[in-house]
Amino acid sequence: MFRMGAYIFERFTGAVMFVCAAIVFLVILQLVTSCRQDFGLAQKPSVQQTPPPAAATASPAGQATAQTPGAPATTTTAAPVVPAGPSPSDIRSQLQEARDQLVESGMHLDDALQAISDWNAEIPPLLKTTAGDNIAAHEDLVESLTKIVNKERTPELTLKDKSQRIAKFRSDLGKRATSSTPTPLTTKEEEEIAELQAIARSADDEWTKALSNARAVKILADARVAPNQQRSLEDEIKLKAAEDRLAELEEQLRQEKARKVQEAEDKREQEKLAAERERERQRLVEKRKEEAEAAAEKKRLEEEALLARARSAEVKAALAPFLHKRGVQPRKAGPGSIGFTATFDEAPMSLSALKGIGALEPTTEGLKWLARVGGNRKLSSPRWGVASQPGNWSEDDKKLLKEAQELLRELGPTLVEAKLLSP
Repeated sequence: MFRMGAYIFERFTGAVMFVCAAIVFLVILQLVTSCRQDFGLAQKPSVQQTPPPAAATASPAGQATAQTPGAPATTTTAAPVVPAGPSPSDIRSQLQEARDQLVESGMHLDDALQAISDWNAEIPPLLKTTAGDNIAAHEDLVESLTKIVNKERTPELTLKDKSQRIAKFRSDLGKRATSSTPTPLTTKEEEEIAELQAIARSADDEWTKALSNARAVKILADARVAPNQQRSLEDEIKLKAAEDRLAELEEQLRQEKARKVQEAEDKREQEKLAAERERERQRLVEKRKEEAEAAAEKKRLEEEALLARARSAEVKAALAPFLHKRGVQPRKAGPGSIGFTATFDEAPMSLSALKGIGALEPTTEGLKWLARVGGNRKLSSPRWGVASQPGNWSEDDKKLLKEAQELLRELGPTLVEAKLLSP
């Protein structure tokens, strides 16, 4: 039995070892492949996905059409993104911040109203008390208290109205903040909150300082009644604080007075500069007016001189063929020839007609056309006895033509204005 077991063991030991080695090799290979995939050293097996069916689109006739597989995808332009407004959470934060500002403003108003109450209880009675008499005995203290009392401050009634407005405003904002659909602050509300805050801070500062300054005057007056009296440390501290406060008040009043003086000086300087600028402006206006009037007068005189010259016998004689009234007007009849168009009324020659045929051009050609008109045999007298060709002109003819053309060019509009030429 023992020998049979030994035989079987020897017979199958090699096969068993081979199988075990193969299993170990496969396990190691699987581990290596997995590690390579995890570290990106080998591609992971991919599963080919079936493409989704093409989306149906509505045709103009209402029929659905599917996109052809493989065809390029149709892209559509996305609608512009409209930025969203503030969220309810943001609105509630804004409302809470506004309420906090109103709470702060309300505290300032409460302090200001308390200072006014203390002022009314302490300061007016000084007129009839010993403490007031002590102040009256010292001119500098009377002057200081007078400045304190007369300084303008926000009236108590105004502060009470603002306090009521703040309370109502806070209540309204609280209701809006707890609403399921809170509404944000409007620009007008933001401006009102800022205004209330400024008024409250200013009123608190001015009334608190006024009360402290008035109390300081009273303390100094009481101390001057018995200047050599032994005082406690607390009284000495109060006295020193009162002196410092009045010194600060005097410095503030001095600076304010200097500021007002400077502002008045600046205002006077600005008004002076503005007056100088206005005077300079008026001077320029008058100068331009005078220049315009002088130019108009000069133009008028020149026009009168031109008109007088146009009506002179000398000009009328030089331009007689053109100024004489006839029932025709000149025109070009062809190359180098002049014709005349009959008119219903008799009138002088037309300046525009003379320009149209080139008779006013300052050239030899222009003089030729002028000679063809002014010396044309078809014209009734008066007319020139001048040939139409330059070769036949004498020196007197040239002088006559040039002078006539210069007069027409210079005085043409004036002659039309004087009705000596037709337009």
